[in-house]
This record gives sequence, C-alpha cells and structure tokens, in this order.
Amino acid sequence: MYYLNTDLLTYREIVQCLHELRPEIAVDLVETDMPLQALGFVKSAPCVISINLNEEEKEELEDELDALEIYVASNDYISPESEEWKNYARYNWLFRVLRAAGEEPGDLYDKERKGYYVIRKA
Repeated sequence: MYYLNTDLLTYREIVQCLHELRPEIAVDLVETDMPLQALGFVKSAPCVISINLNEEEKEELEDELDALEIYVASNDYISPESEEWKNYARYNWLFRVLRAAGEEPGDLYDKERKGYYVIRKA
C-alpha cells in the first residue's frame, strides 16, 4: 500500500485512471481538509489517499505503462487520433507517480499537471 498527499481533483483523476486500467486496485480517501477549500485558500482541498497494491501489481502496471511510453517514443509519427497516443496522453503522468512511489519516500513535482505529491510506502 502507498500513501499519497495530493488534492481532491488529483485523487478523482487517479481513481478514474486506475479504474480504467485495473479496476481491482482500491484507491481510498484517508483524510481531507475541506475547510481550506471552503475558505478559499486552495482550489482543491488537500488530502491523503491510499493506493492498495502490492509490489507485483505495481510492477505489472509500471511495465504496461512503460511499454506504452516506449511504443510512442520509438515511432517517428503517431497520429493524435490513434488509440496508443490517446492512452499515452491520458496515463503517462500516472506512470511518473507510480515510479516515484517505488523510490524512497519523498516528493514528486509534476510539471505537466502542476501537481505536487508526497509519497510514502505503508
């Protein structure tokens, strides 16, 4: 199991993407700070989520996402209408989050999504 400090919008995106890829992986909201959002201090409330997957499941999902990235990178041109490109555009950020979850607990700043995550393994 991995814990991730993020925000509610990212939590919803992670739930949706993981459900599309692996519906058996549970993503739970552990805690949230809705008053910060209600008071206007943040756009999306900060929260802590848990992603319930073991090392083997994580590696399988990483391999699948890695193969997609390799496919896109190894082709000179991929139509933006192709299924491969759509999947790459939709899931490549998730690959970075999962890969960082396997490293030492720490921070990950995703420039594309402008999101900041703190990840730790349970």
